[in-house]
Amino acid sequence: MFKRKTYLDHPGIQTVDLTDSVSNWERYHLEDLNIFYAEDFAKDPLEILKHIKTLTDFDEDQLLYIHSVQDWLKFDASVLKLKFQRSVIESTISFLYEKLTKEPNMVITMKEAFVIQKVKRFIAAYDRLLSEIQDHHRQLKSYEGVYSRFICGFADLCCLETVNISKTEQTTWTNLRGNSQVRSRFPFLQAWTSTGKNRYMCFNCQGKEQNDNKKKARKTAAKKEKNENTDSKGHNRRRPVYSTEDKHAPPLILDITNERVIGQHGGELLLNLNKFYGDLETDTLTLPGMIVIETSVIFTLLEMSKKHLEKLKNNDELDNQDEATIYYSPPYDILCEESRNILIENFMRLNNVNV
Repeated sequence: MFKRKTYLDHPGIQTVDLTDSVSNWERYHLEDLNIFYAEDFAKDPLEILKHIKTLTDFDEDQLLYIHSVQDWLKFDASVLKLKFQRSVIESTISFLYEKLTKEPNMVITMKEAFVIQKVKRFIAAYDRLLSEIQDHHRQLKSYEGVYSRFICGFADLCCLETVNISKTEQTTWTNLRGNSQVRSRFPFLQAWTSTGKNRYMCFNCQGKEQNDNKKKARKTAAKKEKNENTDSKGHNRRRPVYSTEDKHAPPLILDITNERVIGQHGGELLLNLNKFYGDLETDTLTLPGMIVIETSVIFTLLEMSKKHLEKLKNNDELDNQDEATIYYSPPYDILCEESRNILIENFMRLNNVNV
């Protein structure tokens, strides 16, 4: 995979000022910190996770669990079907429940009981998703929180614990590029491994939930635009200009997201990389994350050198050797069986990252 090139330093273009919340970041804010999205999608989530040097292989119990869960969950659906073909989805959910209770007196092992319990909880999350989408669709209500809750249910299926972060628990970075304090988005989710290892994953729930709030976001952004686009002396500040001669197009992830979404997500990854791994003694730091679009998941990973991070901490000038990359996978839909099987394997792999 190739990395995108930074914008050119045209005469009169000043250094980009970072806003005090990554909610207002766009791609150019990251590139001013020498953080670039990869040019193209990775082959799959595993190609991304292999950048984490402490990732270990599945053991026999994990493989058995994965295959058992995949065997129980044999269905295909889509968000459109959830909205317009309720009876079809309800029939599928009933069938899944029946499979789990077909032989209630059958003797099962503790491991099998654990699988069944996890699958039941996921089917309940799927059932709840159907009800909420139907309710919100009929009443033209915002979808805020609907898909996030479903993703949490899927994470639980894969033995990960998700935690909603409150406003008081936002991640902050003091004195980043002269900013008194840069803070993370609110709300967002953290995911922890079932073994309690201190592994963090940054979720950025993007898609219908955010689209429903676009008007509100535009009004808020408009109020800040004047301040963000002027310097301390009141002069206009221009955004970075990309060269028309640059052979590298914007990252392909923009085909399914936008500049603000990937800017926000990259900002979250950066702030939490510093918070959780900034003191780690290693040459290269990595932090996995995800962008969620309705029921589809894009795996991401920020890879940055320790030297680069230290320069950002100290507000030192960056050079061409200081270049971090955010890798990203194609989107995989939890409602599609083929995609879901890939996601189950790779969500489970996050339990095998040793810190």
